Amino acid sequence: MYYMDPIFIGTGLLTIKSDVYSFGVVLMEFITRKRNEYNENGVLIEEYRKYYEIEKSGRSMFDETIAAEEDMPVLEEISKLAIECLQEDVEGRSDMMEVTRRLVFLRRDRRAGKAQQ
Repeated sequence: MYYMDPIFIGTGLLTIKSDVYSFGVVLMEFITRKRNEYNENGVLIEEYRKYYEIEKSGRSMFDETIAAEEDMPVLEEISKLAIECLQEDVEGRSDMMEVTRRLVFLRRDRRAGKAQQ
């Protein structure tokens, strides 16, 4: 249930961007290495949004084992993309083609950066 688009949960309306929300949850879980489950802080999405809003970054929630300084630019972009995917407003979300395009660019840029080091 924690992966489902809240619009779908509330209205039963499945849109082309419902999958984008679910993918945002997966991205968030990937960079935090936490499951989107209810705990003492609420649901992970709520906690992540709160930190992102305060810090304009998800950095404080990144999993320490993947948060190497050289990877921060990529992690910050993935964090930003996750927040965009998790927008409550369906119209504000990108579609999966745009999400894919951005991830491909991130991968390409990261590889190019590694090749130059």
